[in-house]
Amino acid sequence: MWWAKAGYFGITLIPATAFDFSARMLRDEEETKTRAIFIWTLSILFLCMTASTGLQFDSLYRYNWGFYPRNTLTSIPFLVFFFGILFHVLCRYVAGLRKTRKGTIRRKQGRMILLAYLTSNIGFVDFLPSWGIQVYPFGYVSIIIWTLLLFYSISHYRFITLTPSVAPEEIIEILQEGVMVLDEEGVVHVANPAICNLMGISEQEIIGTLPPEPMVGGLCFKGWQRNIQTMGTLREMEYGYQPEIGDSRTFSLSTSFKRSAHGEALALVCIVRDVSEKVLADRERENLIEQLREALANVKQLKGMLPICASCKKIRDDKGYWQQIESYILKHTDAEFTHGLCPTCAEKAYEELARMKISQPAFGKPCAEHNEAPLP
Repeated sequence: MWWAKAGYFGITLIPATAFDFSARMLRDEEETKTRAIFIWTLSILFLCMTASTGLQFDSLYRYNWGFYPRNTLTSIPFLVFFFGILFHVLCRYVAGLRKTRKGTIRRKQGRMILLAYLTSNIGFVDFLPSWGIQVYPFGYVSIIIWTLLLFYSISHYRFITLTPSVAPEEIIEILQEGVMVLDEEGVVHVANPAICNLMGISEQEIIGTLPPEPMVGGLCFKGWQRNIQTMGTLREMEYGYQPEIGDSRTFSLSTSFKRSAHGEALALVCIVRDVSEKVLADRERENLIEQLREALANVKQLKGMLPICASCKKIRDDKGYWQQIESYILKHTDAEFTHGLCPTCAEKAYEELARMKISQPAFGKPCAEHNEAPLP
């Protein structure tokens, strides 16, 4: 009787473990968390009832292969719970398979899991001897097949829940920025290919050593727990870097701490970027701005400080020479001139011409003295 009850301990937990496994395969642990707690609670209650009372069974059958527990009417609640949860799990697998698209890996995974689950249900024949039906309990065979199918499915399709923890190494490898992770002594434990390219050395040369002083701009990473930690998170600190071969470059350094649950600093994560082109572009932009400012200042000086003659309107240049205003402006600006008369000057010019016409002989009349023909 003691061995019979001990064997039932695992049977009472089958519904809870089956449901929990389905939640992990279907990736809905959060949505079914309350349901899983309820199923686990009932399974544990049936386990305790089996171990401490005779409600599950209080006598044994004796077959030619050995003893077997004898179920009674008081066993029906557990059997309803047992088969009800397993049928519910079967429905979940079927529904999950229908949601997948044809030809996808998830579809293949779903079919394999469903096949394994249906195979395991053959083991239900082991309940028949508990009701007096003399059938040798061969359910262990279906359990072995179920285990092999699951092993094949998991090893072949890699059932991995896609969470942020899946991709850290891949992300670090493909980052264009250099990444280093240092311990409390300043020793490098992680270095991605980008940081190796920036430094011009291999990963083996930097792992397990202190960062080269030229690369970190003279910062003492060995004492980072005293220096950098007091500053908190460091962002975008620029410093010059002179490699052994090649031109000098400019790096940007950002740091952050990985802390324990108690807030203690465990590791220093460093992000290094090559910002040489950005710095060069900024310098060129500053030079251009400065040139524009100087040009603007010269234009203002030309407008505001022009010594000009009050009579002839000539302008005196910086060397003391007097130039026509047109020549000076043409030399110092891009302006071009076209000449004309303003209304006042035009009126004066026409009056002058009229006076000249009155005082001189009219054009086209013959000269009396020489009797010449009129001009054409």
